[in-house]
This record gives sequence, C-alpha cells and structure tokens, in this order.
Amino acid sequence: MTEKRKTMLGGFTALGAAGLICKVIGMVFRVSLSAQIGSQGIGLYQAVYPTYNLLLTLSSAGLPVAISRMVAEAETRGDEQGASRVLGTALKMLGGIGLPLALLMALGSRFLAESIGAADARIGFLMIAPSVLIVSIMSAYRGYMQGHCSMAPTAVSQLIEQLGKVIISFPLSILGLRVSVVHAAAGALLGITISEALALLYMLITVNRNRVKYVGKATAEPRGEAMETRSPLWVRMLRIAVPITLGAAIVPLVGTIDSAMILNRLQSAGFTSEQARSLYGLQSGSVLSLLNVPTALAIAVAMSLVPTISAARSRGDKREVREQTTLSLRLSILIGLPCALGMSLLSTPIVALLYPRYPLEEIRTAGRLLSIGAFTIPLFILVQATTGVLQGMGAQKIPMYTLLVGAAVKAALNYFLIGTPRINIYGAPIASLACYTISAGINLAYTFKRTEVRVEWGSMLIRPALATLVMSIAVALSIRFIGSDSSVKTLLLVVLGVGAYIVAAPLTGAVRRADLAQFPALDRIAGKARLQRAAKARDD
Repeated sequence: MTEKRKTMLGGFTALGAAGLICKVIGMVFRVSLSAQIGSQGIGLYQAVYPTYNLLLTLSSAGLPVAISRMVAEAETRGDEQGASRVLGTALKMLGGIGLPLALLMALGSRFLAESIGAADARIGFLMIAPSVLIVSIMSAYRGYMQGHCSMAPTAVSQLIEQLGKVIISFPLSILGLRVSVVHAAAGALLGITISEALALLYMLITVNRNRVKYVGKATAEPRGEAMETRSPLWVRMLRIAVPITLGAAIVPLVGTIDSAMILNRLQSAGFTSEQARSLYGLQSGSVLSLLNVPTALAIAVAMSLVPTISAARSRGDKREVREQTTLSLRLSILIGLPCALGMSLLSTPIVALLYPRYPLEEIRTAGRLLSIGAFTIPLFILVQATTGVLQGMGAQKIPMYTLLVGAAVKAALNYFLIGTPRINIYGAPIASLACYTISAGINLAYTFKRTEVRVEWGSMLIRPALATLVMSIAVALSIRFIGSDSSVKTLLLVVLGVGAYIVAAPLTGAVRRADLAQFPALDRIAGKARLQRAAKARDD
C-alpha cells in the first residue's frame, strides 16, 4: 500500500471515528435536553433543525469537495499559490451564499415558524440563523485542509461543535427554561451558533498556521498546466459541487418535509398543537437520536472502504472492486440486522432507561415508534454503503435519483398515514421504511450491475441473519426470565444481547478472518489472541 493511499485511508478512518464519537455525544445531548425541557421543548427544537440543516446543505455540502479536489490538484503540481487562490475564491463564494441564506432564515423566521405549524419556534430560527454563514465559511477551510490530505482538523472541529452543545447549549437551555419552554429550545439553538463560531475560530487558526508550512514545501516553478489557463475557478467549483449538493440535499429535504408536514397533519388528525409538538418531539428528538448511533458506525466503515474501491477501479482491478463491494455490503448487514432486532426487542426498556422523566404514556409511545423505526437501520446502512460504492464507481447521480424517489414516496405516505387518526405519528417510521426500502433496493440493483458482483446469499444475508436470530432468542428468553422493568435489567439485557451476537457471529460463519484483515488494528488484536491461545496450548 502506497503512502498516499495510507494517508487517504487513515484520513477517512479518522473522520469516520470522529463521526461516531459525534453521534454518541449528540445522542447524549439530546437525551439530556429531552429530559430537561420535555417532549414539547424538544419538539420546538427539532421543528427548527431540519430547515437549518437543509440550508446548511445547500450552502456548504458540495463546495468543500470541489475545494479539496482543486487544492489537491494544485498541490500535486507544487502550486501552493494556486491552492491559496482556490481558498480565496471559495471563501468569497461561500460567504456570498451563506450570508443571504442566513438573512433569509432570520428575516423569514415568522413565516418559517408558521409554515411548520409552530409559531413559537420563531425565536429558535433567529438564534440559529448566524450558524448558516459561520458553517459556510468554515467549510471552505475544511475543504482546503482536506485537499492537503489533512483530515484531523475537520475531525477536531466536528468534535468542538458537538462538545459545545453539551458545554454551552445545555446550560443555555436550562437558563431559558426559567422563562418558558420556548426560550429553553431557543437557548439550546443559540448554543449551537456559539459552538460553530468556536469551531470556525479553531479552523482559521489551524489553516493560517499550516499555510506557512505548505508554502515552504511548494516548488518554485509549478509543474503542469496553470489554473489560469483553464475555466475560471468559480466555474470549475460549481461543476463539481452542484451534483454533489443536489444529492446531499435530499436527506435534509426529507427532514424538512417531516417538520413541515407532521405537525400540520397531526393537527388535522385531531390533536392539539401541544399534543402534536409532543408527538413530533418523541419521534424526531428521542427516537431518531437513538437510531443515528449505529448508522454512524456503518458510515465510518463505509468511508474506510470507498477509497479502496475507487483506487481499484482506476487501476482496472475488477476483482478487487467486487471483493471490496461484497465486503462493504456484508458489513452493512452484520451491523444493521442485530442493531435493528435488538433495538426493536428492547425498544420500550431503552426509552425508559434513557428518558426516565418522561410520563409513562410518552415512554410507551416512543417505545412503539422505536420498535418500528429500528428496522430502518439496516436499510439506511445499505443506502449509505451502496451510495459510497456507486460514487467510487463514478455513478454519483444514481443515489441522488433513488433517494429522490424514496423521498417522494415518504412524503405521500406521511400525508395519508399521519393524517389518519388511528395511525397518526406511527405513520412517520412506516413512511421512512418505505423510503429507504425503495432507495436501498434500486441502489443494490445498480451496484450489482456496475460492479458485476454476484449475490452470495449465504455470506451476505443467511449467516448474519442466523447470528441475529441467535441473539434475538437469547434476548427474548432473558426478558422472560429476568424481566426488563428496571435500568439495571435493561443494561444487563443489552450486554447479554451483544455478548450473544459476538459469540454467534463467528460460529455461524457471519464473521470471518478475511473481514478483520481489512482493518489492521482489529487484525492485530485477533492475531495476538491466536498467539496467546497457541502458547497456552503448548504449555498444556
């Protein structure tokens, strides 16, 4: 493996690990916030967040990728001045995009709040609006550092963002709660703005410190074609960024559709605005934060494999493409199935464990939502894995189209199901299941076609399913014998479930030695264990 490829893999792994840590911190924050400000407060918080997330995607999803590619190209030629010009152009573009969108959110806060059926959320939109500009500018610095194959600053800035929620947002929400639930949600959103500003400050200091080093390493005379002889920088950036942005905007768009539609449709189904906020808060704040943790782990695994697929394709090594694609799909199932079944079986005890202050009826409602929504985990993981594979194969438009189809189906089902009084909020996870089933199914079909992978039902599905079945039986029997009516018992059930799967996976052949070889750290651990067992056998 070349040093360049090692750097790429190490960088992607660092970002993936940071993403997992951030998801865990985010879950802890939302659990704590939900317990502090209640389901209505978290409903107001969540009502604002999807619109904010969509505007962030529109302003900063695709351009950092374009920046990193163009900076890497300049670095290859030894043209650090060209790389600096890319950064300068990007800052102007992202500032020019982020500022109008931030003003749009601030000046249109009343309209945005009323459009989602939560007029009280206006102050929340005002508190988080500056973050759109801040994150847009920060994404330029992140793209610049990634173009130099330096992923650690991005990872650290992400951790600053998440830690800021705990250190800043949570105390501000407590202060706001002294006034009202509305001000508590607004305080949490103001904390996000402050956290983003701190992350931007870190990136600004880091980039300025490293630019001196990069200029020192640059060649006196850049090699190859200079940037000025090509299309203008902003045109090249847009060519790369627009397709990526459109694809990345679909998932936040789905969240925005949810925030706008669920509250209104629940009220159409006969619920009061307070009841609708509470139900929406349970689904979007309490349940989704739990579902995001295992998907973060899968995304980290997929991110570490995608560069290998891309490199193999560029070499024309079809065999390695097939092997890596098969492995990524198997790992998706290995992670997704046990998480789905385990979380579904223990849905209500997990909610009771993490949200002990919730009224009993809300715990039961969130438990039922989680038991349904848990089955989106393997589907979403497959969507992420196949998206990565298809992007590595140069077919980045396909996942965009499939998610668009899935989002359209989700919107239609949300409208009809949530508006049906007997189904109400439970229509949301059902619609998500339909969305990701469609997207994953079409993505898989194209993945098999593009990579020429043959479906190995035994290793891809049957063996992981058997291991998951063993785990599920162990959990179900444990629930029967020890119960699940306390926090200690719930934690014990989780540990028993994880332990049962760890034992069952190698016994059923779901996990093999070849899987560990893809991740050197795990392979070394396994190798040491084998040596210890061999030494013990010799001593005996």
